[in-house]
Amino acid sequence: MKNLTTWLIVGGIGIYVLLKLRMAQALQYSISNVSMDATNILTPTLSLTLNILNPTNTSTTLNSINVTLYSQGQPIGNILASYNQVIAANTTTQLVLPINVQLGGLISDIYNTILSQGTNLEIKGTITADIIPIPIDVNYAI
Repeated sequence: MKNLTTWLIVGGIGIYVLLKLRMAQALQYSISNVSMDATNILTPTLSLTLNILNPTNTSTTLNSINVTLYSQGQPIGNILASYNQVIAANTTTQLVLPINVQLGGLISDIYNTILSQGTNLEIKGTITADIIPIPIDVNYAI
């Protein structure tokens, strides 16, 4: 009887992990906006709006985002943040994420290239949901 209980517990944990893994892999990502706030000319900030669609019947919790932002294939910044954001079942959640601009990417150059003239942006990295790391690679044309 003790072995049966152990196997039921292990099997239940395995099924739970498998369901969470499938749900995490079902998440869909898109970018809907990239903006610049230059109200403080000394410290202008860039931000990106990330849409996360959860098409499943199960909610999930976003734990962290660790991505690099590329313009024309060159890294220009990154987003590294911890969250405890619930992504409800069958909904889209929008997150406005501040972009940490790399020192080589001067704000004025980034503004002129990206927001004024237009470019293709890409974010690559990892999103962790329910403690499961998920690779992300999303493109956005400005």
